[in-house]
Amino acid sequence: MSIPVPARPVRVSPERLVLTAFVCLLVVAAGLRFYDLPGDSVWYDEAVAANNSSGTLSEVVHNTRDHNSSPILYPLALWAVQKVDVSDFSIRVLPATASVLTVAVMLFLLPRLGVARGAAFLAALLATLSVAAIEHAQDAREYSIDALLAALMIAGLLWYLRDGRKALLCASLFLAPLLQYGLVLFGVALMSAATVLPPLPTPATPEGDLRPSRIRHWFQRRIALVWPAGYFLAGCAISYAVTLRYQWQEGGFASKSYLQKNYYQGKFEAHSIFEFSIDGTWGLLTYHLPWVVATAALVAFALLLVAAFLGKFQGAFPGGAIAVLFPLCIAVSVGAALLGIYPLGGIRQVIYLGPVIFLAAGVSIHWIADSLAAPTHRVWLAPALAVAVAGATALAGVGAMRQDSPYETHENIKSILAALEERVREEDMVCNIVGNPVNPVLPQRRGKPRQSLLWD
Repeated sequence: MSIPVPARPVRVSPERLVLTAFVCLLVVAAGLRFYDLPGDSVWYDEAVAANNSSGTLSEVVHNTRDHNSSPILYPLALWAVQKVDVSDFSIRVLPATASVLTVAVMLFLLPRLGVARGAAFLAALLATLSVAAIEHAQDAREYSIDALLAALMIAGLLWYLRDGRKALLCASLFLAPLLQYGLVLFGVALMSAATVLPPLPTPATPEGDLRPSRIRHWFQRRIALVWPAGYFLAGCAISYAVTLRYQWQEGGFASKSYLQKNYYQGKFEAHSIFEFSIDGTWGLLTYHLPWVVATAALVAFALLLVAAFLGKFQGAFPGGAIAVLFPLCIAVSVGAALLGIYPLGGIRQVIYLGPVIFLAAGVSIHWIADSLAAPTHRVWLAPALAVAVAGATALAGVGAMRQDSPYETHENIKSILAALEERVREEDMVCNIVGNPVNPVLPQRRGKPRQSLLWD
């Protein structure tokens, strides 16, 4: 008679659980961004971008100079896509894919460069459920690609600080001015952070005297930044020569139109500057994050900085480079808006700041959870807190999506055309309207009217 052998319990390694969670989150991000991608009709800005990116290469450059507000890189990419296929879906594939890759960079690249996996997961979760990120992932504009390049710029900075490697940092800084002018501001903040933060540990001399090595290392650190700065300036020069000087001649940045309120208009008085800065920064944060998460992240980030100031961290600083880069980005953005250079607030032109905002929130909230769990020495408390924080973050994100749906279109030109098709009569005639024929049909997302254009 054989004796039954008890089955061994199946043990799943923590690494596999983490990988599974990361892959599942990436699949959710892809699903949210590709959901009904060609469903809505192409709206005015998308159609203009597609039309400006059609024809020959010289025509694309000319159209970008005269009829566009973006640099040349995205129109060229959209031109290449339209050589393969021209449809509602094809012109939106680039931004949707870029938005998914932004989440992938946070999940799989940044943890290899020093970001805690829990912090990276929270940041990616916030990016996955961000209403603004999903909405612009389904628009045939450059904004989602801006966010991807910003995430790669952060990765380049962390790689440089960690290993002293400059390839990714140089490449991303070179491309930034060619993709969006707001990324120039991000590049300035990034280079400032690279100057402040040491890329490598300071070596000690054999005799133990640190001073000569510190001085030498200080110079080496700044000399090493000459290459990234050179690539950045080269990208700025090319962008200016190819498109920006022509756009400036037409007064594209002087006439701010609907963005007037996102530039500082008052006198240079302390109270009005302070009020504008606070309102603009809060609008920027709540554009990317649910207000509950934005509030919690700001409180956690402030506590993190206070703890650092009081010298509570004997080892590595939990905030790392993100704790320096985030306030620098805010300071540069506020300064640009005060000087009338670039708008500030809850607008699509600041989508490129999404990755650093998500990372700052993830790093600070993750540090709070770790601080609560560490003193107890209870093994189960840390993962329980991690699950609770992730669950609360997900609920806040889902709640924001239900309240302000990224897919909601109050009027869709396709449904209107379908309804009109049923009412065609023999005596109908073609009517040419001089002026703006699309005013009666205003598709809206997030409560903002959008002009519609028939895609033919």
